[in-house]
Amino acid sequence: MYCQQCNAYNPSHVAHCRNCGIYLVGTKYAGFWRRFVAGSFDLVIVYVACGFLALFIGAFLGLISGSILYYVM
Repeated sequence: MYCQQCNAYNPSHVAHCRNCGIYLVGTKYAGFWRRFVAGSFDLVIVYVACGFLALFIGAFLGLISGSILYYVM
């Protein structure tokens, strides 16, 4: 990212120009509540995905163990 005032190159993670010190446009802090809600949605998505995966693995293992018990007995 290049500074609008002095045209110096700055890495994309910095908020102020390393050469002249002005605030770089495009680097905006999202705020606590916006990040909190986004993180909460991410957790819900991960928990739902893990729940379906656990159900699938449990059903698969149940089918395998049931068929093994059928052949053993």
